[in-house]
Amino acid sequence: ISGGTHLLDMKKDYPYGLSFDVPSEVGKRHSWLIGYNLNDYKGKKIYDGLFKDIPQDKVFLNINVEEIGNKAFYANNTLETITLPYKVKKIGDEAFGKCTELTRVKLDSITPPIIGNNIFKDCNKLVVITVPKESVEEYRTAPNWSQYIQKIQPSD
Repeated sequence: ISGGTHLLDMKKDYPYGLSFDVPSEVGKRHSWLIGYNLNDYKGKKIYDGLFKDIPQDKVFLNINVEEIGNKAFYANNTLETITLPYKVKKIGDEAFGKCTELTRVKLDSITPPIIGNNIFKDCNKLVVITVPKESVEEYRTAPNWSQYIQKIQPSD
């Protein structure tokens, strides 16, 4: 990618991708992250809106991820499945809101993460949230998780 007078090495210069705003025809601004595979993210926190609108259908987050920010994946209309590692302790408001193609979420954490409001808002295709089999009841009774009680199932 050209960056003014020199070429950028995306892996070296921008290990988490390159984010920039592009004005649309209707005056809204959109954030774009280019040259990046979500499965390569190595940070402990996925910041607010970081992966918003980034096209990728299957995501297996790195084992180091502990927190997912507000609207981190908001309106990602290609995301179908996501696996959250066992270290995830907190998921922010509407983290996966309007991920209209999201059908499956797998959580590896035995202890239910603290979740914000409406983490799966308008995810109408969401069929199942799998959790460790020894933790099903704990998830179903944890604060804010009870609204997903019918979708919470034991993982294989």
